[in-house]
Amino acid sequence: MNGESSIAANPWGYPIFPGAAAFLTASVGMLAAMLLLGSWQLGSRWLRAGAAMVGLVALAGGMVGFFGGTFWPEMFYGSYQTDPSNVPFQWPMLLQSIGSPLSTLGLMILSVVVIVRPDGVREGRASGKKALSVALILVAAALWAWFCPTLFPEQSLNTPITVDGNEFWAMPWTGSMTQAGGPLAMVAAGVLMWAALLLASSTSARDTASQDEDIYDEDEA
Repeated sequence: MNGESSIAANPWGYPIFPGAAAFLTASVGMLAAMLLLGSWQLGSRWLRAGAAMVGLVALAGGMVGFFGGTFWPEMFYGSYQTDPSNVPFQWPMLLQSIGSPLSTLGLMILSVVVIVRPDGVREGRASGKKALSVALILVAAALWAWFCPTLFPEQSLNTPITVDGNEFWAMPWTGSMTQAGGPLAMVAAGVLMWAALLLASSTSARDTASQDEDIYDEDEA
């Protein structure tokens, strides 16, 4: 830097900012995994309820990331810079970045909680039919989220707002809802594949059992 020109240096937090959402999502996922494994091993309904609570909190955090700019525009569009030489880190940027990963994780945790139930004999049992039902519900929810602007055209218009003397166009709730379609479809695809594997494995197990019974009957004859 010299007297004629200057170079503005970015704060050290900005280079590591992309990793914040990843570490937060991984931490929440590990907590949910411990609770789920404990519920399957011990047959505990309380641990299963704890895992469901973690999933709900993660999903709520993701929804805040999606809808924060819609419901709290002053927080997201307000000016955080009072000193021109100081560029503070705006924490609403973090909320926006964790919308997709946290909502995806929350949907995954809740799906596993619904599909796999502890049976009290130190293991969890997954139902292929229940997994298929969950996948269909998630697909329907994703389609509804994507078509929200079409289904509610009058509520899909951007509205001007004034924050700190500056005018912005706030995104309507239907536009924010479309962002949730991606996580819903992603989790639906994973659950659908899981349902297919569960149904195929259960069918194979029944066929193998029937073949074993036929062989046993032939040996007795």
